[in-house]
Amino acid sequence: VVDERAVGIIAAWVTKQPYVYIDNFLIHPDYRRTGVAVVLGTTMFAIVEKQGKTIRAIVTVPELIEPLKKFGFRTVSAAVAMEREQRPEKE
Repeated sequence: VVDERAVGIIAAWVTKQPYVYIDNFLIHPDYRRTGVAVVLGTTMFAIVEKQGKTIRAIVTVPELIEPLKKFGFRTVSAAVAMEREQRPEKE
């Protein structure tokens, strides 16, 4: 929060397994490259790791791989994108 304005968010979900999955890690464009992501990420990671959980990130944008590596993430699996086409309703 900067000047009472949210400038970044990490959306994550906790499982019964020892994992917390980061689904979104967003920083307002005006605040990128200002250190906001480092503070937000470091704070979140410390809280999660204190609980004994492992943090995993779901990466759907290839450009995010290198920034996550700077936080110490490594690739553990390759994702598979699947979709189901909408089927026309039966008459």
